[in-house]
Amino acid sequence: MNETGPDTTDEVQDRRYRAIFECAVDFAIIATDRDGRVMDWNPGAERVLGWSAEEVRGRPADFFFTPEDQEEGRPQVEMQRALHAGRADNERWHTREDGCRFWASGEMMPLRDKDGTHLGFLKILRDRTPQQRARERQAALGALMARMRDLDDPYGIMLVAAEALGRTLGVHRVGFFDVTDDYTLSFTVGWADGTLPLIVGTWPATRIGTAYLAEVRKGAVIAIADTTRHPLTTDSAFAEIGTRALVGFPVIRDGRWVAALYVNHAEPRAWSPEEVAFVEAVGGQAWDMVQWAGARAELRASEARWRGIFEYMHEGFALCEMVYGPDGTAADFRYAEVNQAWERLTGVPSDETLGRLASEIFPGIERFWTDTYAQVVETGEPVHFECQVASIGRWFEVYAYRTEPGRFAALFLNVSERKAAEERQTLLAREVDHRAKNALAVVQAALRLTKAPDVASYRTAIEGRIGALARAQSVLAQDRWAGADLRRMLEGELAPFLGAVAGPEARVQLTGPRVAISTRAAQPLTMAVHELATNAVKYGALSVGAGRLSVSWRLESASGGLPLLRLHWVEAGGPRINAQPQRRGFGSRMLDGTVRGQLGGKVRLRWEASGLVCEIEIPLQAGSGLTDTPGFSAAD
Repeated sequence: MNETGPDTTDEVQDRRYRAIFECAVDFAIIATDRDGRVMDWNPGAERVLGWSAEEVRGRPADFFFTPEDQEEGRPQVEMQRALHAGRADNERWHTREDGCRFWASGEMMPLRDKDGTHLGFLKILRDRTPQQRARERQAALGALMARMRDLDDPYGIMLVAAEALGRTLGVHRVGFFDVTDDYTLSFTVGWADGTLPLIVGTWPATRIGTAYLAEVRKGAVIAIADTTRHPLTTDSAFAEIGTRALVGFPVIRDGRWVAALYVNHAEPRAWSPEEVAFVEAVGGQAWDMVQWAGARAELRASEARWRGIFEYMHEGFALCEMVYGPDGTAADFRYAEVNQAWERLTGVPSDETLGRLASEIFPGIERFWTDTYAQVVETGEPVHFECQVASIGRWFEVYAYRTEPGRFAALFLNVSERKAAEERQTLLAREVDHRAKNALAVVQAALRLTKAPDVASYRTAIEGRIGALARAQSVLAQDRWAGADLRRMLEGELAPFLGAVAGPEARVQLTGPRVAISTRAAQPLTMAVHELATNAVKYGALSVGAGRLSVSWRLESASGGLPLLRLHWVEAGGPRINAQPQRRGFGSRMLDGTVRGQLGGKVRLRWEASGLVCEIEIPLQAGSGLTDTPGFSAAD
């Protein structure tokens, strides 16, 4: 007989799981029943979240979710996902017992017994706030670099950097100062959130403290949590300007302290190593950009200074020599030297570039490049141009100068994103021009065809029709010219007559699914609805207090399987209609022209005794203009 001894395998395994549960102090491990109530809460959960196991046992396990996540039912959604998929991964903000938020990465999984019976859930999460903050700081640094690259003014670069740094770290004041040869601090530019005033003017360097001055002259980045208690600032004037905590980033050039970036806080604050590293990164990048902005201005006057600033450039730089054919004409050019930014901007490693011809690196490169650089070398005239290297699909903005006979230098930026944005802007301008012409054509038709007994009536009619056109443009603009929501269009057109089109007491009822109307169809359909609304207010159901209007719509399949929009306009409770009008006015012609002529649809008018009934059909087919792309959006 094979005996297992006093401890069964299950008991050993249970003790092992319990040991893991208790020892995993870096992980919050929470066990709940099937209803999501806390059954077990490990020491890691106490450390990460702050509550003790006794405080939370039996509570619904949603109290450490943020209020907004609780309101949206995220805990319940997470349990359902875990139950159906076997696990639910997530990264989101949670709250601790003291109310502070932290970023957590975790997962939830269902707990089952050996027979597969669902017993509850197990949630495991870990505090990843430092990693999230690092990602946020990295994103802020990337956005800052993009902004600074577009600036030529050194003061503008420093101001952008100071504001970005201040807002990202949540501090009260950030700024820059220059250091003169006699160690006078000249405060150049800064940013403050209003808690502390900006620092202006000049200071003798001794005001920052003798010990502090000695350290920054060595190039040390200094972070002080409380200036009133730190030995480096006991004899400083920081208290006079409200600075209790600070980070100082000195700029050392050729062994001399020449400038600094300072970060000030009005209250004591412990700086994390990541925050100090972020200050260093921003300070270094900002200073490099400031230097490059000044250097770029000098380069326009003296090409010989390219070599002096070569290593400080964030823009791409290449020193090249022309290659000529047997007949003496420029045939190619060879790369003699490139900077580190070259590889980032072109995607070609620098070690695969030096000494090679452009035609080898970029097969099929456009002849324009060789001809343009040859002109620079032969005439000595610098050029500024933009051109695409089709083989790598990138656009570059280039400044090229002759440095010596047969050689030239090229400073360049990757402007592919800007070129794409300009192309989109050009397309948008064409679209706006097209729509403006269409709008003017509608206005012209309204002016020509509107009939009225007197000037005042004529003006009212014209203003209403042009107002409808303007409202259509506004709805399209709100949706970024991607189309207009049909319900919003109807509400916007009917609200001026009634004040509101919603609620149980509303005189107008709108019923139908969500339908996106294309930019081409929105204007004519709005004009058609305006004519119907104007007629209802002047002669129909909306001309009396007891009148009511119902507008409904639905989507159907027409012959051939094409979608069809049906709009049903029904008036009731207005003046009794005894017969169909004999005269066909502008409104009727507008309905027919827009629905039939522009949208390829049908319109039917019935003058029933209880009020006007209008049925509009608009097919979704080529040329109908209902949508800009195949299909349409519809939702209940």
